[in-house]
Amino acid sequence: MHTKKQQRGIYITLIVLFGIIAFVVGLLIFQQKEVDKQTIADIKATVLTPPRAIAPFNLTYETNKNFSNASFYGHWTFMFFGYTRCPDICPTTMAVLNNAYETIKESGLTLPQVVFVSVDPTRDNSEYLQRYVRYFNEDFMGITGTEAQVSAFTKDLGVVYIKVTPKGEAYTGQSSTYLIDHSGVILLFNPQGNLRAVFTMPHDANQIASEYSIIINN
Repeated sequence: MHTKKQQRGIYITLIVLFGIIAFVVGLLIFQQKEVDKQTIADIKATVLTPPRAIAPFNLTYETNKNFSNASFYGHWTFMFFGYTRCPDICPTTMAVLNNAYETIKESGLTLPQVVFVSVDPTRDNSEYLQRYVRYFNEDFMGITGTEAQVSAFTKDLGVVYIKVTPKGEAYTGQSSTYLIDHSGVILLFNPQGNLRAVFTMPHDANQIASEYSIIINN
């Protein structure tokens, strides 16, 4: 049995401990709010406020399946532009997107669509395109369209690409051997189908995942 003096000491100790715990919890909450504010202010991606509406478009994926403005609805969507024969930027960026996607999945956040748009529809047919994107992640989607459709879509979004010879000279259309210089940006669309953010190179998977979390919650 504890004496009254001992009991009083235990009560005082418990009160002090509870006070310390409450203080620490309050401090952590305050610090978290401050970190969130600083992170939003220092975000590297260009966040469009308000989000920008885009012109109506129609592209395709797999075998004659339609991908249009409506395909964005209800999903956050990362979109990257390139081509399957790209020797450097495309495979590197697709690997980064896969790592970011897995990080987002592990964190329990709303999973985005990840869409690769081929700017080389002449050589990237739907079947080949799907094999390419699913090499990086089974959930990724590859889309393209006619030259005119792809050109109109990229112009609306400010995405630039141009065919060049392997020597970097202007391509004249005399051969099937060519490279494509293209923008390395990753675009993020909101579930209403509007352009919400632009991620510029160099890309970092952890940064993309972290800033995605901030953007979708603000």
